[in-house]
Amino acid sequence: MPEEFEGDLTESVFWGADLTGALFRDVNLTDVKITHAWMIDVDIDALVERVVINGVDVTDYVNERDPWYP
Repeated sequence: MPEEFEGDLTESVFWGADLTGALFRDVNLTDVKITHAWMIDVDIDALVERVVINGVDVTDYVNERDPWYP
């Protein structure tokens, strides 16, 4: 059975962690920085206010294609 974590992990640092197959549900990822990571076959369903991937701001592109975006 996968281990579950709840609670406040504000300002936590995950170094060398393998999160393969992890599920993040009802989480606040405001101001999160992801560096030196592998993102392969990633599915994100979220409110997007500003997302920069490899130096490219993709916010408008994502929101233009989101039928639920306000």
